[in-house]
Amino acid sequence: MRLRRVLLAIALATVAGAPLAAQRAPAQSPGLDGPVPVGPFLSGVFPRRAPRDPASVQWEVVPAFPNLVLPDPLVIATNPANTRLYVGSRDGRVVSFANAPNVSTTTPFLDLRDRVAVVFDGGFLGMAFHPSFGVAGSPHRGHVYVYYSSYCPIDATRRRVDLAACNPNYPRGATDGYFGTWLRLSRFTVPDGQSTPDPASERVLLNIRLYNSSHRGGGMVFADDGTFWLTIGDQFRYTTAQDVVDTLEGGILRLELDVVENANGSWSCPAGSHLPIRAFGRPDPLNPPSLLGEPDEVSGILYCIPNDNPWLSATGASFEEYATIGNRNPHRLAKDPATGRLWSGEVGESTREEVNVIEAGRNYGWPFREGTVDGPFAPPAQILGTLTEPVVDFGRADANAIIGGYVYRGTRFPELQGRYLAGDYVTRKIWAITLDEASMTATAAEIATFDPGSLGTFGQDRSGEVYLASVAGPGPLYALERVSAPIPDPPAFLSQTGAFASLGALAPAAFWVPYELNEPFWSDGARKRRWAAVPNDGNRNSAAEKVGFAATGDWTFPVGSVLMKHFELPVDERDPAAVARLETRFMVKGEDARWYGVTYRWLADGTDAQLLTTGATGDYAIREADGGTRTQTWIFPSRTECLSCHNPGTSGALGPRTHQLNRIFTYPSTGRVDNQLVTWNALGMFAPALDPAGVPSLPRSHALDDPTASLEARARSWLDSNCSSCHRPGTGNRAFFDTRYTTPLVSQGLVWGAAIDDLGLPSAYLVRPGVPSLSVVWQRAASVGTPIAMPPLAKNLAHERAVELLGAWIERIDPSFPRNGVGYEYYEVTGLSALPNFDALTPVASGTASTFDLSFRRREDDFAFRFRGVLRVDVAGAYTFYTTSDDGSRLYLGGALVVDNDGLHPLQERSGSRSLAVGYHPIEVGFFERGGGAALSVAFEGPGLAKQPIPPDRLFPSPPQPIVNAPPSLANPGSRTAVRGQPTLLALAATDPDGDDLWFEAANLPPGLSLDRESGVVSGTPTAAGAYWVFAGASDGPAVDAESFVWTVSASSRACSDGVDNDGDGRADHPSDPGCASPSSSTESPQCQDGVDNDVHFGIDFDGGQSIHGACSGGVCPPGVSDPDRNGVANPDPQCTTASIVSEGSGRCGLGFELALALPLLARLARRRRAAA
Repeated sequence: MRLRRVLLAIALATVAGAPLAAQRAPAQSPGLDGPVPVGPFLSGVFPRRAPRDPASVQWEVVPAFPNLVLPDPLVIATNPANTRLYVGSRDGRVVSFANAPNVSTTTPFLDLRDRVAVVFDGGFLGMAFHPSFGVAGSPHRGHVYVYYSSYCPIDATRRRVDLAACNPNYPRGATDGYFGTWLRLSRFTVPDGQSTPDPASERVLLNIRLYNSSHRGGGMVFADDGTFWLTIGDQFRYTTAQDVVDTLEGGILRLELDVVENANGSWSCPAGSHLPIRAFGRPDPLNPPSLLGEPDEVSGILYCIPNDNPWLSATGASFEEYATIGNRNPHRLAKDPATGRLWSGEVGESTREEVNVIEAGRNYGWPFREGTVDGPFAPPAQILGTLTEPVVDFGRADANAIIGGYVYRGTRFPELQGRYLAGDYVTRKIWAITLDEASMTATAAEIATFDPGSLGTFGQDRSGEVYLASVAGPGPLYALERVSAPIPDPPAFLSQTGAFASLGALAPAAFWVPYELNEPFWSDGARKRRWAAVPNDGNRNSAAEKVGFAATGDWTFPVGSVLMKHFELPVDERDPAAVARLETRFMVKGEDARWYGVTYRWLADGTDAQLLTTGATGDYAIREADGGTRTQTWIFPSRTECLSCHNPGTSGALGPRTHQLNRIFTYPSTGRVDNQLVTWNALGMFAPALDPAGVPSLPRSHALDDPTASLEARARSWLDSNCSSCHRPGTGNRAFFDTRYTTPLVSQGLVWGAAIDDLGLPSAYLVRPGVPSLSVVWQRAASVGTPIAMPPLAKNLAHERAVELLGAWIERIDPSFPRNGVGYEYYEVTGLSALPNFDALTPVASGTASTFDLSFRRREDDFAFRFRGVLRVDVAGAYTFYTTSDDGSRLYLGGALVVDNDGLHPLQERSGSRSLAVGYHPIEVGFFERGGGAALSVAFEGPGLAKQPIPPDRLFPSPPQPIVNAPPSLANPGSRTAVRGQPTLLALAATDPDGDDLWFEAANLPPGLSLDRESGVVSGTPTAAGAYWVFAGASDGPAVDAESFVWTVSASSRACSDGVDNDGDGRADHPSDPGCASPSSSTESPQCQDGVDNDVHFGIDFDGGQSIHGACSGGVCPPGVSDPDRNGVANPDPQCTTASIVSEGSGRCGLGFELALALPLLARLARRRRAAA
């Protein structure tokens, strides 16, 4: 049965979609004759590195204003009323100066040294001018806002600073707890006619105690909607970042400052805002008459709460100031002047540094998330807001204290345009970070080193240029400067690339190797053609001329390789030939081993295509089948958007992989049909070379409409094409599942997989057996124009056929499919100083967790967990395991202790190593918490795996057991006949021993007929005469049974006297057509003496077709005679034992049929073996 399906698939790939007589047997030579020379980068047409890429330019850091020396600059601000720059020093001095390279003098603006506390990680931290500063008549024309740490308390009015009560002996070094200093947001006013604020005009808006040694925040901006945003760190108190009831820490506040002050000291709120309800220094609405906070703390002064803040509380149960939470130490906050988007760099603890795009209502995860990995604390039972990962994060080898910067919008460096610049205080690295708008993830390119050291801040002037500053001592502001010129763009027009011999005919140059995929990426219904150009001199005798082949992994292309893809959009549903040329894309592998993409957009007249340097959109009119029209928008991706899928985690080239190219392909330049892997191998393109005899056993994915493949295989093939560029190991994606086709389903983490975002659906999973609507994968595939839509890039139309098939597959998944996770036992034990003997205790609760999750605890102290399950290992080798815990933990594998992290201690990491074989290994993790913070994370690293938390798809409560499934059986309907213009009907009959619901598929149906996939009924009115070799399949989900048969459509009910060649043999009617016994015959038969290969068995008639086309002679057969192995001997159809047999057979599982299909392939393989010998 397996052989039959393989051969059916080969034949289907050859003939599907065309009338039977139009097909030919596979050629006996490779699809192409030999390699055609082409130099790297299309013989130098394309740049050797990504054009306009900051990483392709050498940079240095130079003084921006070399004549100025500024003391410890920590704040750089601009004034909307002029072009001057304002620089605040850590000790509280603010000066301004003209924004000119040769400026040599500064002007004092504000001096707050009499109140600024230069504590560890503190001082003068932020300053922002009101957007209406300097606008005559505005009540806010003189307002400047500052944020600083202070050693002076507020006075009895609670709105002013008591300068007489300052404590100059405050601690300067790192100190734990509260130590007599405060964090303060204040407003100063510049009087009319003056240029500097009145120091006595300070009004306090927020005054909270300063705790511990770090995490003060200080980023402050006015957003485009006029609201004021202020970052405040968690002050090393961890849980305050998830607390909106008791503190104003660990998040970003969003305030309305356009208040109207009244004579009695009160203030009125503008429309769309309201007075704060919960505030420090006022009675606690939850516990009156107790005052909130400490006596020296105040909030809710001279500002209002925007009505669209995310966490409003009419009862005052929580602080309404928060826009975001889960922020550890957001050191800086910046607004992109072009888009208004807010960015922040956030300093991590011990694992990751991160960059976030800031949006209201987001929870950035600290302290249970650190970057894209688990944080030191367990997640809360209920996560407030939308949990949001950083757009990019960095490991400790690259960054230790990230300093957020600004989005470059200047004019000096076009290659930096739109990129967020950030650096690191410790490693001194500077990055240009590029955001992918579709996925909201970013890539970071290291471009320079901050040689002055101690990078402390960034700033941006009103023209968009970016500046850097060191806090190591007095010095200048710095700026980036090019050392080398940027890489230029490729040619401006497609015609100048030499990629096509004829643009009008879209005929590619001879050096291209065309290829097709089994299941391509969905591109809003566009048709695509693909080619590869791998550098070679015509011999392919060096590694630089070969593709690194991998049966199940990514292929590696040599430097200078180019992949080309051409897109066309069907524009008339009634005329398949009517298309609009959209774009031609190139992916190029640079000399730095990184791929880059360029796009050429076709001109409206279709004569040429023009290079795009940015993303774009285009609208195209589509004529519908009913005569109406609709507009379809096409998205032309930017170069950075190309890299969101073609990312380093995928090795860059997405389509060319073994399972995608393992298929039959008709090569246009030769007309030959061959397996693509066999042809690439024959061209010497692979290293190592393949044994052609082994190609049929290599992985092969399947098209959505392949009736010879199961629902499961087709659904997983689609997920592979459309999702695996992100959802796979090594891409940094936060979702713990793997959609690669070559990963077994039980190892993918899809079925019963936990979704990080459940879309608000009750009891949802990534794939929930039987319920597509509660399957996040299905919901995302079906969505368009929403944030949940997947794939996220360039998708304006849902792939309805895929959504239907995914749903059918999910409905047929056995609910007993193995679930991921580990079993847990929860204990409550007091006074522990080490892990207990769990076997001697009775658990309070037990169940299954997706991973080593402490959120199932029922109290905060004096508890313990034991997690047990099995760990799946895919690659044998040495593995290192880590536990990070507070308090104690231990990890066992197979009953042997691997990691000992036991005892009472703060958060600490311990590790141990073991060599593991492929398979499932018992794993046990014990943990206890006596008091204080509770945290546990379990990670590993090993062959091909960077250090990472053990993902849920690697864990099982017990070794998964295979699900026993009996495959369905589809009855062959035999040869079918129909008449053009007359309705016809066929009910495919199939049974399933398990009683499973079946899903039907058919390919190469006569035009005008359609299949109801649920019932298996084919119906309709044929519109074109001919003989069609139809393939049909019935699948219960994991298995399929497939059959083939011939469906002959006659032009009339008297096919032998209608003047039409109904069977495509070049002869019409009686007596010309040997298949017509008489003029009244309804079909042109018998098929065994009509000179046509009616069933495409690669054999013709009872005599190979010689009675019709002429006899073979002298070792040569005339055209039309069946001679697939070119030996001069005609091959008859094995079903035609005599000339009088009416039908050449249906292709039932007979040995003759299977051998007939296999003969050409076997003959070719035998010749190659002889040649090799």
